[in-house]
Amino acid sequence: MSDATEPPIPDLASLARFLYPGTFDTLWYWVLTVVIWSVTCHWTLGVPHDLIVRADRGSAEAARAVDAIAEGQAIRLCAFAPAAPWLVGLAGFGLASLATLGFGFGSSFARGLALQAAPLALVAALNARLAIAVRRAPLHGGPLRAALSGRRFWNQVIGLSSILAAATIGAYEIVAPSPWLR
Repeated sequence: MSDATEPPIPDLASLARFLYPGTFDTLWYWVLTVVIWSVTCHWTLGVPHDLIVRADRGSAEAARAVDAIAEGQAIRLCAFAPAAPWLVGLAGFGLASLATLGFGFGSSFARGLALQAAPLALVAALNARLAIAVRRAPLHGGPLRAALSGRRFWNQVIGLSSILAAATIGAYEIVAPSPWLR
């Protein structure tokens, strides 16, 4: 039988290259980055942006839904307030560990995680701050939608900055020898 009729069997080396858990030079890292920031910027305090837009266009049903979802998420996030110091400490330890492993010990994977986790931690802290504001001075209607849209804008700014930082560090790692890998 001829070898030309049999389909090629992928070898383990090509499969390993495809599934390589590297960071900046793999498609997986950038796909994950896009998905993370798309979801983070679309859902602000649990409210999808398209629902906010529909409410701003005059849909009473969408406006009630925005109020209900935001209030529910604010109650849920504020329930973690007693554990906040522990959560902040644990998050700080995790971020410091990733930064040390990535930038101090030269782990590209830890560096990539740190460049994702640090901005996401900032977004989480700002969302918690918005949840507290929603609970303290009950925001409803237009002021709530304005606050959610403002938070979404700053989430987008943080996400764009994060992507630019990761792209810059990734390009430097690929093009030039990394000072972190000495």
